Amino acid sequence: APDFVRSSPLADAAGWVDVDQETLRHKRYANIWSLGDVTNALNAKTAAAVRKQAPIVAANMVADIDASAGRLRVDGGMVSNNWVMQFLADMLGVPVDRPTVLETTALGAAYLAGLQLGWYADLDEIAGLWRCERTFEPSMEEAERERLYRGWLDAIERVKCSAETRGRA
Repeated sequence: APDFVRSSPLADAAGWVDVDQETLRHKRYANIWSLGDVTNALNAKTAAAVRKQAPIVAANMVADIDASAGRLRVDGGMVSNNWVMQFLADMLGVPVDRPTVLETTALGAAYLAGLQLGWYADLDEIAGLWRCERTFEPSMEEAERERLYRGWLDAIERVKCSAETRGRA
């Protein structure tokens, strides 16, 4: 994991963002979810895993905040991949907005430092600086979305069963 993640309160002992393996929600901070290559999730190191994890994270977030997911804002190196972003929009069934600055994790840290130094009045001012470079609109049929999602959940169950069987041998 990058040094700024390793040294943050979000990291586990190994330096990765410490998430529950099933919900991808942070184990100590209830309002934080994570996916991708900075998490301690075993399957988090590929674009395929991330695009499959996103619907799980989105569903858990929407359920926890008792709201509907109107759209998703994304950031990080992987968002430069148009195919992954379109698949996210399709699997979530919501528009996905990609910012002009892709690495907003580092930008966010800089904004927080600027806030501490008094360069910004508040978080609302910082939020107002965000700009969308491209929006990916969902185009997948609901039936196909459900088929793919059920397939992913089935694959997870099969891996769990396989691991349990090996553990007893």
